[in-house]
Amino acid sequence: MGLIFRILAIISLIVMILSIIIKVIFKFKKNHYFRPFKQDQLVKQIREGGSNNQYFLVSGPDADLIPRYVFRKSVYEYSVVCNFKKNFKRIVYYIVSFNEKNKVLDVLEVCEENTIDTSRVIIVNKKTKKVNIVVRDADSIRYNQSYIIPMSTKNIWLNQFFNTLILFNSLYVIRYLLVQLFASQFTTYYSLDMFGQIGLICIIVTSFIYFFVGAFETLNKNQKERAGGKVSYEFY
Repeated sequence: MGLIFRILAIISLIVMILSIIIKVIFKFKKNHYFRPFKQDQLVKQIREGGSNNQYFLVSGPDADLIPRYVFRKSVYEYSVVCNFKKNFKRIVYYIVSFNEKNKVLDVLEVCEENTIDTSRVIIVNKKTKKVNIVVRDADSIRYNQSYIIPMSTKNIWLNQFFNTLILFNSLYVIRYLLVQLFASQFTTYYSLDMFGQIGLICIIVTSFIYFFVGAFETLNKNQKERAGGKVSYEFY
């Protein structure tokens, strides 16, 4: 009987390793981006009120709609405010955050209606070192395709499924090793005893809860984010 439990522990270890390999190969959580980073021209930098405000000119054809933006860094938050070429009934644009190696950290899709000369304050990732502005559409005219392809729902569930396999099998292996470490002579008894069964049920319930909580949390995070507020910036 002890041999059966040893085989089950080995199978669990193999399944856990295979699950990790599959996650690494398929990268279920990887999003896809269409554009590399473009270096916008810095035209002015001002320190005021405990923040560092950097004024940039937008690169490329997007400048016909959003010519400038300010990237504001303070102790409390990092934010972006755009300068619109004109007042729009509705404009949708992306604020893309990059790190120091020009790798995408985050993409915010922003929708504004009945705009004035400046956008609302858009809060960005505090690890952001530089940003790009990409206009999707303005007043029913399409300018760019969607900047980001969000994770598919299928990939989110698959990712969480393999996460759960890793969790369940790692807990099962740890449970087996602990029994071997502290009560190897009672392996069969413990595995069949009520306390052993309760331990197995706890692992199953924990994995079950982890699967659904983790999946729904990722689904919520995958929704497009928007940040708001109003501020006046002088662009010149």
